[in-house]
This record gives sequence, structure tokens and C-alpha cells, in this order.
Amino acid sequence: MNRLTVLTGFYSLFPTVGSGCEGARLAELHGSVAIGSLSSGRKTGDQLPVSSPNIGERGIFRALAYLAAPLLVAACSGVGGIRPDSPEGEKQRFVAERAEARWHSLIKGDLDSAYQFLSPGTKAAKPLPVYKSQTRPGAWRTAKVQKVACEREICNVTVKVGFAARQIPGLEMDVPETWIIEQGTAWIVLK
Repeated sequence: MNRLTVLTGFYSLFPTVGSGCEGARLAELHGSVAIGSLSSGRKTGDQLPVSSPNIGERGIFRALAYLAAPLLVAACSGVGGIRPDSPEGEKQRFVAERAEARWHSLIKGDLDSAYQFLSPGTKAAKPLPVYKSQTRPGAWRTAKVQKVACEREICNVTVKVGFAARQIPGLEMDVPETWIIEQGTAWIVLK
């Protein structure tokens, strides 16, 4: 058995990772690895013996699997994150913190950091070089979240932004934003 087969077996322990991490299935690693689907025709639940001429490799594999499994379960369960069915106040606080952190990055001119707050869909439509070319750092001096209203996974946010306009000192404007709760966090959706 080669290492690729063993790694394929390891990754098949977590077959729901690509579908939202809901209820990641774990298998006990007592000399075998549960296989999701391999080209060899095996089915979910088939057992593949983990045998290696070097017993140290198997021990390392088991140790990594035992260490990685709880981390994956914690990540998939949204520990420290937010879900669409979280209490309203919790969602509002979480989204407000994310929105202010994004604006803090924009005010500092850290577009790489601000880009990380964009939803996966927005990132797909607007790669980082395009985002940077369309965003003008230095245009803002302050930002404060005024209101957050969430309905399931969609949150409408109003941010009072202070602009750095020399011609009109003290210029502030309410900026509406749409945030989506997904994958244990909140992302801004740019139009």
C-alpha cells in the first residue's frame, strides 16, 4: 500500500467537509481506515487495513489522525463562530465586530486584510488585483456600525463613515452593507 492510498483513506474520514461540515463522520482508527469512494470500487464503510513495512509511519499516521479529528470537528461545529440559527443578539454583535474590523483595515489602507472579509462569491467575481484597483485607500477616516438587522443568514448593516474630504471637513454618510453568515463566520457581499 502506498502513502497516497493511506492519505486518501484519511481524508475520507471527513466526507462532509465539502458540504458545510455538518456532522463530520469520524471512524475509529484501530488498524483500519474507512474509505469513502476509491476507484478500486470500494464503498463507504469498507475497511482498508493500514499496513506498512515501517511501523513508525503507521504510528505517525494514527497520531496525526487522532490530533486532526477533534480540530476538524471543532471547526465544523462553528465553535467560536456564528450560525444562521444563532440568537439574534449574538449575530448582531458578531456581524458588527466583523464590519468594524473590515472598516478598520480599509482606514489603515490594508486592502489585503480588508479583502479577507469578502464573501467567497464576491471573491470569485472580484479577484484581489481587481478589488485593489477599484478601492481607494485614504478616502475614509472613521467608521462606526450604527445598526445591524439579521434575518436568518442575511444581515443588513448601516455604517456611519467619516470621509477624509478636505473640501468638506466632517463629512459623514450612512453606508448600507449586506453581510451573509456562512461557514461559521460573516462575510460582506459587494455588489
